[in-house]
Amino acid sequence: MGDNYFDLKTLFIGAKKGNKKDMYRLIQFFDKDLRKRSYICGMFNEDVYQEMCIKLLKCIKNFEYKRIS
Repeated sequence: MGDNYFDLKTLFIGAKKGNKKDMYRLIQFFDKDLRKRSYICGMFNEDVYQEMCIKLLKCIKNFEYKRIS
């Protein structure tokens, strides 16, 4: 897999352990998609964006990474 996979995996593991810098970097990594989905009736909604960022971090915290052999 490419470097992006390794970087994303590293950020994921760091964020899961509570590393705030890695959490921020993950939000940056997905920022374009989060912003794209934060529009309601054609207008950007900051509350929706913030809620999706919170949901992303909660999902990362609860996700169990298991290597498939």
